[in-house]
Amino acid sequence: MIEVVASLTINPEEPEALQAYFNVAQKLIEKAGARVAQKIELGDDVVGEKASELLMLVEYADQEAVNRVFESDEYKSIIPERDKAFLKYNVCFVVKNELVA
Repeated sequence: MIEVVASLTINPEEPEALQAYFNVAQKLIEKAGARVAQKIELGDDVVGEKASELLMLVEYADQEAVNRVFESDEYKSIIPERDKAFLKYNVCFVVKNELVA
């Protein structure tokens, strides 16, 4: 399994673009056999500036499944909506490291 985390800040002035983006993105995730494992809303800062408002952890079977979503023509077609819907939008692979005591 491969996990990716989307770090997002929603543009409150573009609710239609947000809905259009999520409608297509959710179908692509399901089609790839992936699932949104967790949504985390971030609250007030403790130290520093908040990088985003929302984190979404998505689990994919493998790298090929990730590629099928982000390299698909369907995904590319919603990039203009994505760019309107979010003030910040970053997707990264999760690297798990074990801390040594």
